[in-house]
Amino acid sequence: MALLLKHELHGSSKYQSFIQQCSQCRKQLQQTELSFLAPPSQRSQCRYFNVEKLLERANNLLNSPLDVLTNLVPNIEPEILKTKLKQKLGWLASYQDSLSNWKQIVQMTRTVEAQIKLEGLNQ
Repeated sequence: MALLLKHELHGSSKYQSFIQQCSQCRKQLQQTELSFLAPPSQRSQCRYFNVEKLLERANNLLNSPLDVLTNLVPNIEPEILKTKLKQKLGWLASYQDSLSNWKQIVQMTRTVEAQIKLEGLNQ
């Protein structure tokens, strides 16, 4: 089943673009005051096993109110923070629809994996 997930996501140019943007974003946010917002690093050999973490992080960032982020970085003026967030994380908005689709694919794959593990294959 992990192969199904890997095949589905690997074949998606939009997902590959998302992964590249995540990697680029991680590099840009390293050693800045916004480093805690950086996406988790992806390992080349098991990148499809921690897809959930990436998708969850992206969804959380897209759905976080600005005042919550302002409280997490109190030493930056809210307007400056808003500008920095748009500059560094604005790219996430273009993936919002795809994120929900990918999340459904992952949930379906994990459900089938659990079903096969518990019940095995049968008619």
